[in-house]
Amino acid sequence: MQEDKNFSFKVYKKDHKHQIIRLFKKIFKINLNANNWNWKFKKNPNGKNKIVLVFFKKKLIGHCAAIKMRFQYSAKKKFFYRIQNFMVDKEYREKKIATKTLDFLISKIVKDKGHIITFPNRDISTKIFSKNSYRKIFHIFTYEKLLKKKHSIQKKFFLKNSSIVKITNNDMKLINECLQKYKVLNLRSKNYLNWRYSLNFGNYKISRIFFNKQMIGIIISKFYSRDNSICICEIFYKKGNENLRSLINSTVVNFIKNNPKKIKIWTMSHFSMHRNLLDLGFKKINFKTNVCTYKNLPKDNLFKKMYLSMGDSDIY
Repeated sequence: MQEDKNFSFKVYKKDHKHQIIRLFKKIFKINLNANNWNWKFKKNPNGKNKIVLVFFKKKLIGHCAAIKMRFQYSAKKKFFYRIQNFMVDKEYREKKIATKTLDFLISKIVKDKGHIITFPNRDISTKIFSKNSYRKIFHIFTYEKLLKKKHSIQKKFFLKNSSIVKITNNDMKLINECLQKYKVLNLRSKNYLNWRYSLNFGNYKISRIFFNKQMIGIIISKFYSRDNSICICEIFYKKGNENLRSLINSTVVNFIKNNPKKIKIWTMSHFSMHRNLLDLGFKKINFKTNVCTYKNLPKDNLFKKMYLSMGDSDIY
C-alpha cells in the first residue's frame, strides 16, 4: 500500500467488488452487475488481472484495472496488460490522483516484466497516459459502409448463422492460418474467444461460410442500437473479394431483424483485407482510437506489424 496524505492506494481484494460497481455506475451512468464484473475480471482464461483502488479515508474514489492478455511479439509469447476502467470520482479530480494511480499500477506490471497496451479515446485520458511515459504509437481507424436492402450470398457458398458464439477447433485452424502473416498480435485461443464472446457480456453473433464443405470464412459481430450499426469484432477468411463480400452479407442476414443501417470495422492499410474492404465500398469515418504502449516496449515500427481488431478493445 502507498499513502499520500488523506488518500491511500491499495491492491484489489474481493470485499471491494461492490464498492467498485457503485463507483462505476456513478461515473459512467451504466449498470455493472456482479456477475458481469466477475466474468470480466475474475474468469479471464489468460490469468489474474491487476486492479488498483484509491480511497479517501474509507471511501472508494478511484479505480484502474489491467486485463491480462497473451500477445505474440517477435516470435515469442509475452503477457501484455490492457489498461481499462480508469476512473476517478468527479469530487476528487484535479488532485493528480489519476496520474498517481496509473503510476502505481504500472509499477506492479513492470515488476512482473509485463508489457502494457491501452486504447484511450478521450483527450484527457490520452494526456494522463502521455505524462506517465506512454507512447501513442498509432491510430486505428473506423471504416463503415451503408447497407442496402438486398444482401445476396452466392449460391456456391453454404451459410451457417448462429446467435451463440461457440468457437471450434476448425474455427481456430482458419483463424491461426490467417494470423500467420502478423508479427505482433493478441493471441486468440479457443478458451479465450469463447470467454471473450460469451453471453455474459453482449449479444454477439457468429457466421460461417463454406465452399465444397470446407469452411472458408468466419465473422463475429455485434449490433449497436444507438446508431443501428453492426460492428465486426473478428473476421477471418480465405483470400478473395467474393469470399469477403459473402461473409459480410452473412452477418447482415444474421442481424436482419434489427434492421441495420450500416456496418463498421476497424482496419489499417497494412491489414491484408484492407484493400478488399475499400473495394467493397467501406469508407473511413472521423472516429479513431489511440493505441498506446508503455516505454518498456521497444519502438520498432510496431504499427506496421501489429494486428488488432474491434474485439481487442470494445469489451472493456
